[in-house]
Amino acid sequence: MTSCFALAIDDDDACELHLFNADAERDSFLWDYAFEHSGTEADTLAEFKAEHDDDVSEAMAACHCGWHTDDMVQEVPTEPVAAARAAVEALAYARDCLKAASAARAADKVRLALSSAKGAVRHAENKAVR
Repeated sequence: MTSCFALAIDDDDACELHLFNADAERDSFLWDYAFEHSGTEADTLAEFKAEHDDDVSEAMAACHCGWHTDDMVQEVPTEPVAAARAAVEALAYARDCLKAASAARAADKVRLALSSAKGAVRHAENKAVR
């Protein structure tokens, strides 16, 4: 099982989206972001954390920006054919997103990976039949 944490921050100047593999990584980013953007008089991050009783939500509120985080858990299939098919779906989605973003070279690289993943599906299917 793979955990992924998505964080969206919307302030007056820009909207940001960040993905993290661990909640500690996400929280570290939030503390740094809040420390930089809150206008605090604290000299260090430790002082800033103490000001907010180690509550990152309270610290982010001091930034006066909208933010939201979601924990997304995606199960990786344990069965080989299902796992290979999931990879094909993910790569096809990535290819489509890259095409929409006008990232032709990256989309071409993903297209090659997609071709390889389709071969992995055929291999897994043939192996399952044996």
